[in-house]
Amino acid sequence: MYKSNLLSLFVLLLTIVFTNSSPPAKDVFEALRSVCTGKFQGGICPYAIAYDIATQLAGNWYNRDGANGLWSDGSPSIWWPSGVGLWALAEFFNTMEGRATNKLYLATRWAAIETAKNQNNYVHTKFTDDQAWWANGALRLEQYIRSTGDATQDLIKAAQAVIDDNVVHETGECGGGSISIDRVYWYYGNPPPSTTDKATISNVLTIYTMATMYSFTRDPTLLQGGARGGAIDIYNWLVSTDLLNPQTGYQRDTMDTANGQCQLRGGSLTYEYGVLVQALMALADATGNQQYITHAMTYIRNALNQFTRNNIVYEGCDDTNTCRGDQIAFRGILV
Repeated sequence: MYKSNLLSLFVLLLTIVFTNSSPPAKDVFEALRSVCTGKFQGGICPYAIAYDIATQLAGNWYNRDGANGLWSDGSPSIWWPSGVGLWALAEFFNTMEGRATNKLYLATRWAAIETAKNQNNYVHTKFTDDQAWWANGALRLEQYIRSTGDATQDLIKAAQAVIDDNVVHETGECGGGSISIDRVYWYYGNPPPSTTDKATISNVLTIYTMATMYSFTRDPTLLQGGARGGAIDIYNWLVSTDLLNPQTGYQRDTMDTANGQCQLRGGSLTYEYGVLVQALMALADATGNQQYITHAMTYIRNALNQFTRNNIVYEGCDDTNTCRGDQIAFRGILV
């Protein structure tokens, strides 16, 4: 739980850091605190706090089980939050530009590449959303690496392996009878959990991965067409099934395909909105179609109406004090 709370706080702080950047300086902490001067009350400097948390996360990763991608004792339950951690650190590097130390960056780069080598290119748990978190973190880190004039093939290879595995686990149930509109199952191992669910989170993460990968490869089949469709096709399917509604901004969690019934179930969760908005921004960047930004604004307004009170983000489980495990980290992804 401590690791999830630390990660959630770090993701929240990234939002503040991203909107208040300044030129690089040698002394990281002093430079960050100087940026804070006059902007925040009470002597609190979120930039320095975010840097300190990032350093702790990367240090724990490097000194413990970084080669296998985990910040814990190896429990499978930490696999997807560790993937989010890779993305958060990569986002931090891109936001901070030259203000992050080489030690922090190199430790993260090492762990990301070693994890790909040791964990089957992130295709590790048979949950399509888990591995997509890792792919998106790898691609975001590769964007930073290339901004420095360097490049890797390991991270691109791993992200492509995730895309390939996710689309293999698309099927035509509840899709209209054409292979080009098959969509991604949430889990494909032995039950439990359910193997008949097509979850919004798996599909929007796959959209995000495909659209981001397009910025590296310019392969048009990542966006549309191809053997099983691309990011645009997946988004259109989500809208056609009412898992997503770009007019109201509402989204549902899951479509259960058992017995061909195509039943929608589950309401909204904070993190699904956060990933959805990122996916639509990536689609807008890839296609130049600003309609995706319009849709993203509708979704985020609805999310803020649902999940904020007095500018504080709440999860549905907060009202009953039942937030456990995964849910602890969800709201940071929305922000």
